[in-house]
Amino acid sequence: MLLTRDLTVEWDKVPDTSGGIPAGMIQWRIKDYEEAMSKDKPGETDQVGNPVVAKYMLLMHLEGVAPDEAVGCTKTEYFVLGSNTDPMMQNAQTFYDAIGAKSWKKTLGAAQVPWSSSIVATANSSVGAMFIQQVTHKVEKSFRGEIDESTGEVRKFVQSNLGKVYKIGEMAPKLIPCGIKECNTCDNSGQTGSGAVSAPSTVSPIPPMSPPVAKAPAGPPPVSAAPAPKPVSAPPLSGVKSPGGASAATTPAAPVPPVQAAPVIPSINCRVCGENVTLEAYPSHLEACMAKQFQQEA
Repeated sequence: MLLTRDLTVEWDKVPDTSGGIPAGMIQWRIKDYEEAMSKDKPGETDQVGNPVVAKYMLLMHLEGVAPDEAVGCTKTEYFVLGSNTDPMMQNAQTFYDAIGAKSWKKTLGAAQVPWSSSIVATANSSVGAMFIQQVTHKVEKSFRGEIDESTGEVRKFVQSNLGKVYKIGEMAPKLIPCGIKECNTCDNSGQTGSGAVSAPSTVSPIPPMSPPVAKAPAGPPPVSAAPAPKPVSAPPLSGVKSPGGASAATTPAAPVPPVQAAPVIPSINCRVCGENVTLEAYPSHLEACMAKQFQQEA
């Protein structure tokens, strides 16, 4: 079947790889917002018996500003503000009770956005504001159970975990290589990955004091050691020319197969239960967590 929709493009502008968000302290700028509805689940009910319906949701689009390796990276934060009993968030109490409102407030606070009693005015004034967020990487197996044909095992992916937010000045934007050999986003040469496991401390640790070196007591002068015997010459290595001799044939070493970089699937830690889920599944997952929390608070 031939294509029917044509478009004039410049292929040089298409990135060679999809890449991902590098690990480290990333500086984001709030680009814009989008209103949407979360996915409904016909026939299902939450833990208090309310039908699970589509709810009003706010999407905050972000763009990377620093360090240089993060420029051009984008991500979206999802804030579910409606509920199963008030899906369109018509009552202020629904907004106060929403987990999404608490998460949005935390992000706006890190971006130092001025508060307004109007959420529209607050959102509008936040466009262009910036904050720092910790991003770490972690290897996860495919949640769809996809098989890697080269190994016959479940495929593994390098996921970006979006963590704690900071104000500008509290943390400096910088890369913290994850140390994962399958990662094609970080420069992991010589890295162990210790910097991408947890958030760096804002206070540098105090190095331990070295104990004083005790002076050796005065004693008799040292006895001169006997001269060491001359080393015995080792037999020439294969392929290395010996003095006056011909070089032996060498067998070339088998080439080491390159490590195939794993694709990066953006994910996020749930702000309610802490579980790491893909960005695609995050809205539905957050709905379930919110319902569970409402049940516990009821």
